[in-house]
Amino acid sequence: MNEHYGVEPNAFESASDLHLLLNHFGPYCGRFVAELPSSWREQVRRHIERLPVVEAARAKRRLQLAEQCRSLVPLTKGVQQETQDDWLQLFQAAKRQESELRGPIVARSRNDGYQTVETLDLPLTAEERIPGTVDQYRRVCATLVRINPELNLVDPYLDLCKEWHACVVRSLLKLAISSGNCLFLRMWALLPKQSNVTALQAALDAIVRAVGRPRNGVKLFLLTDGRRDKMHKRYIFGIHGGNELEYGFQHFRDGRPVWVSPMPKAKVTEMLSCFVYRKNDYVLEDTFTG
Repeated sequence: MNEHYGVEPNAFESASDLHLLLNHFGPYCGRFVAELPSSWREQVRRHIERLPVVEAARAKRRLQLAEQCRSLVPLTKGVQQETQDDWLQLFQAAKRQESELRGPIVARSRNDGYQTVETLDLPLTAEERIPGTVDQYRRVCATLVRINPELNLVDPYLDLCKEWHACVVRSLLKLAISSGNCLFLRMWALLPKQSNVTALQAALDAIVRAVGRPRNGVKLFLLTDGRRDKMHKRYIFGIHGGNELEYGFQHFRDGRPVWVSPMPKAKVTEMLSCFVYRKNDYVLEDTFTG
C-alpha cells in the first residue's frame, strides 16, 4: 500500500488509455502516480494536445479528475529530476534515491519489456498485511496523511496513556505536521472502564509538546456505545480517502501482523457522516483538546 509508481508522461495513446491507466491509482486504490519529473502534469497536457480534439477534451477531463482526487503526488525525497534527457534514465536515477518507487510504466513505442498501459496488471486495491509497528503504520498511511487537510482516527481501544498507542499517534501527527497540509487531527475512542481524565489530558499534551500542534489543534473524543458492537475495526481517513486496519493503532513488540486496506469511497463518506458530522447514536462522554 501507499505505493508510488513512475509513469512515463506519454505512456497513453488515447483518452481511453489514460482513463484505463489512471483508474489504477488514487487514495481508494492505495497507490499513486509519482510526479516524475516535477513537470509531469505539464508534459502530460502537452501530450494530450497531440490527440484529436474530442479525444483531447476527454483526456483533459480525466487528468483533472485525477488531480482533484489526489491520485498524483510529488516524490517525497529530493531527486534531481531535470538532469536526464531520457525519462527511463530519470526513473532509474529516482529509484536509486527512493527505493519504494514502483514501475516503470512506459510508452508502447519503447518495446523494451517494461509494463505499458496495455500490459498493466494490478489488483483493484493495494491491500497488505503488515507488521504492527510504528514504522509500518507510518509507511502505509504516509501519502494519505500528507494529502488530507483534516485527519480522523477511529480506534475503539485507543488509550494515549499507554505508550504503545501514543507512539503511533506521535509518529502520524509528526508526519502530518511536516507535510504543511494538515490543519486538524480528530481521534475517537470508547470511554475506558477506568477513565483518568487528568492522565488522558496530560498524555495528549505530552504528544503535542513532543511533535507540534496543527493550526486548528488536536481533539480526542471519548464515546460510549450501549450495544458495544459497532466499533471494531480501526480507521484513518479524511476527505481524500482513508485506510481500514484490522488492529491498531498500537505498536506490537512482536510485530504481530495487521491487515490494512484502502477504504472505498462509500465507506469514507459513511465514516465522515458518522463521526465528523456526528450522525450516529454514540454518546459523547468527554472531549480533550491539545
